[in-house]
Amino acid sequence: MKIKDKLDYETKPKPFTLKPDALVKAALDEMCEKNFGSVVIVNDAGQVAGILTERDMMRRVLHPGLDPMKTPVSDVMSTNIRAANENDALVDWIRIMSTERFRHLPIVDEDGKLVSMMSQGDFVSHTWPDLF
Repeated sequence: MKIKDKLDYETKPKPFTLKPDALVKAALDEMCEKNFGSVVIVNDAGQVAGILTERDMMRRVLHPGLDPMKTPVSDVMSTNIRAANENDALVDWIRIMSTERFRHLPIVDEDGKLVSMMSQGDFVSHTWPDLF
C-alpha cells in the first residue's frame, strides 16, 4: 500500500510550517496550542529545510538556556531530514522510522515541496489491527 492510499491520508490537516527566520517562540506557541509534536521549516519554494521537534526544543533551546523570543528556528532545527513521497510504500517507512528512531515524517511531492506530514502514530493506527 502506498502512503497516499492510507485511509485517512486525504483528511489529515495541513502540516504546521514556518520559515527559517521565524522565532522559536512562534513555533512553541503554535505547537502547544494545537498539540503538535513538530513544525516543518520550509523555504520560499515550500521545500523542507528542516524540522523542529519537542526534543529539539528541550535539547537545543531549554537545556542551553536560549531565549525563545530571540532565537530563530534555523539555529536549532534538525536539518538531516528524511522525507517520503506519497507514492512510497507505507510499510517501508514504518521500518525506516522504527530502525532510525524518528517520529515525524514529512511527505513531499516530486519537487521536494511539502504536501503532508505523518507521525509514528499515523503508521501505528494502520498496523495495530493486524496485531490482533
